[in-house]
Amino acid sequence: MIEDVIKYLEDSIYNRELADNIDLSGKDVMFRDFSGLMADRLNAEKTNFKASIFESASFKDCYFLETNFRSCSLEDVEIIDSRFSRADFKKANLKDSRIVISFGDGTCFDKSDLSNVEFEDVSLIESSFKEASLINVNISDSSFKNSNFTGASILNSKFKNSDFSGANLSRLILKETIFENCIFKNAILGENVKLILGMN
Repeated sequence: MIEDVIKYLEDSIYNRELADNIDLSGKDVMFRDFSGLMADRLNAEKTNFKASIFESASFKDCYFLETNFRSCSLEDVEIIDSRFSRADFKKANLKDSRIVISFGDGTCFDKSDLSNVEFEDVSLIESSFKEASLINVNISDSSFKNSNFTGASILNSKFKNSDFSGANLSRLILKETIFENCIFKNAILGENVKLILGMN
């Protein structure tokens, strides 16, 4: 029963205990507060978390297939060793979050706030970051192959050892950003990106 699972999560949060091996697949859990949740092995396949709060939560070894995080607050979240597939983070707040050793495809971050995020060893291929805010981000050893960054704001950020092959980097608002040892094979580059890369 969904009520039993929610109670288990709420009790885990209250007691500051790890919530392990949780199945919320296909469940509708909108507008809830999961701040401080520590979740391992969460199955959130097709789960609807729309407009829920996950501030300072942590996820390890979790599965997010077609999961709806639209308009969620995920500020200061840590995600480790997890899988995203066609998950939806449109207009979500992920400020100050950290994602490590995780893989995603077809995931949407359109118009999301990714300020001060840290990505390390993350693959988000064929994903969308249209009009997203990437301010003061630190990203290393990551892949964004065939992803779309059209209209994104990338300011005062650093990308190191990252792969943008086939990505769309046009119409960016781009300032004070460093791309160190990155790959741009067959990428669509706006003039400001070419200028930073010394390609003009």
